[in-house]
Amino acid sequence: MPTSKPEKAVQPTLSPSLVLDAALVRTQKDGIDFSMRALASDLDVWPMAIYRHYKNREALIEAIVDTVLAKALTQDAINALCDINQPWRSRFETFCLHMYDVYIEYPGVAQKVLYGSLYTPSGLRLVETVAGMFVDLGVDRLRAASIFQAVGFFVCEMAMLDYARRRGDSDLEGLLHRIGDVKDQYPIAHDYIQLMASVELRDRLKTGLGLFSQAVESELP
Repeated sequence: MPTSKPEKAVQPTLSPSLVLDAALVRTQKDGIDFSMRALASDLDVWPMAIYRHYKNREALIEAIVDTVLAKALTQDAINALCDINQPWRSRFETFCLHMYDVYIEYPGVAQKVLYGSLYTPSGLRLVETVAGMFVDLGVDRLRAASIFQAVGFFVCEMAMLDYARRRGDSDLEGLLHRIGDVKDQYPIAHDYIQLMASVELRDRLKTGLGLFSQAVESELP
């Protein structure tokens, strides 16, 4: 009796959401600088098929950034940030660390945010939420905007440094080796670089946020 051939799995119809989901997975794996060819391979389609749903790579990247920011701006995260029953420093620093963790999960997104991708709906919501917290504390809008920009840069820069280390773009070992040659000439710099190399980036971020919050608190009305 002839055996029946196994049925071939039916590929789901390509759609913007399907492309975006695959792009998010690819970002988690390789960072946001993945190739469109690799993404097309993940979807088992020709690369040009993707452009039927996203007119260019920039449009897809914008969708990724917006989606990642939306993942960070969960209702629970917003509620915790805006909970006036908790000290503002605690909720602010916790939220910033939460943003850092999300950026780490999706390598490279922080760089896009830093270089101007906050005009997406979720990016604007991020500004509205965080800067709005300082306005509620009595800080004028211009100062609140400056605070948001400064701390946003800091969080993004730490996430970008993590991404650079993952890709091998941060020659930390080489720096530590070379700094040994000038220990007698630059003893403070030598010790500083060694100490910084031994501190986890997230711990460095926590320390910086604490100092930042302390400075802001001294200006609150």
